[in-house]
Amino acid sequence: MLVSTIKQFGLKLCADPEQIPFRFSENLQMQFVKDSNYEEWNVSGFYKTPGADKSKLLEINEEGIFELKADCFNKRGTLSFSFSLQKDEKQVHLGIIEFEVRESFGDGSEILPEDPQTWIAVVSNVAKDAIKEDVEL
Repeated sequence: MLVSTIKQFGLKLCADPEQIPFRFSENLQMQFVKDSNYEEWNVSGFYKTPGADKSKLLEINEEGIFELKADCFNKRGTLSFSFSLQKDEKQVHLGIIEFEVRESFGDGSEILPEDPQTWIAVVSNVAKDAIKEDVEL
């Protein structure tokens, strides 16, 4: 799913839409669209996740699409992208564009209720339903 497009206008970057999904999202896509004056140039992209000190290389396909993995949404904060264009011996850096990863809760890794008695009852009932035709209880 394409959640935003980053468009290049000369040396300026603009996003549409400017907001991305919330914390705990993953496996979503963005697209980088080059200015028509740079169509023949190769693009490289980098990203920094919220709270990270170092950037990572983006894998951008021929259509300019790249994937936002879970690491982009692990923490609340600023998700930053930077792009550079290369042609022959020339290189142009386009600076940084930032998105806010907004807070959410319920990361999906906790599938059982907190109360042990509740989840033990749920698991027991599911197990009984699954085997009741095969085994006399």
